[in-house]
Amino acid sequence: MIPTLIADGTVDRLDPLSNSRTLTKLIPRSRLVLYPDAGHAFLFQDATPVAFAIDAFLTEPPKAVSATVMRTRFLASEARVITAAKTWDAQLKALHSVATSAQVATITRPYATALTQLEQQLLSFGATGRLRADITRVVTAEENLTDDVLALSVTTRPNLPTWEATSKTDATTAQTATAALRRAL
Repeated sequence: MIPTLIADGTVDRLDPLSNSRTLTKLIPRSRLVLYPDAGHAFLFQDATPVAFAIDAFLTEPPKAVSATVMRTRFLASEARVITAAKTWDAQLKALHSVATSAQVATITRPYATALTQLEQQLLSFGATGRLRADITRVVTAEENLTDDVLALSVTTRPNLPTWEATSKTDATTAQTATAALRRAL
């Protein structure tokens, strides 16, 4: 679960305060910040306090999660990435050689989303020391792989051999980093 900041003015007539309170209850690890006497435009009415609240929220280190929780969540996310990768690969192979970039982008989106969610989850763990270094290696490798996957939808046919070579190298790097993290957890 990614920490989420929810903010609202207490006299917002366009979006009732009850909606913000409900969101806070529905989103794990969320925090509600209210601005008294501010309405829907609280961002402008209380610009300085809002800016400080956002800055504090974004620079606050994540709360550490136990290794057991990290391992359980990581393995579940990794399984989703593997499933998405297999589906992506099978769908790409099924496309004809005249597939449009829009078709490729549609196939690519779930896989890229699974990769990005894994990266965000790992960063939210609040790990320190060697484990943090292992997580950083996985996130960096997965970001490169995500870029490769997304680039496919705009890659022209003559560039495919270069893309495939880079993609295979980045996938191998990501697999190596992920295996090291799995062992560390």
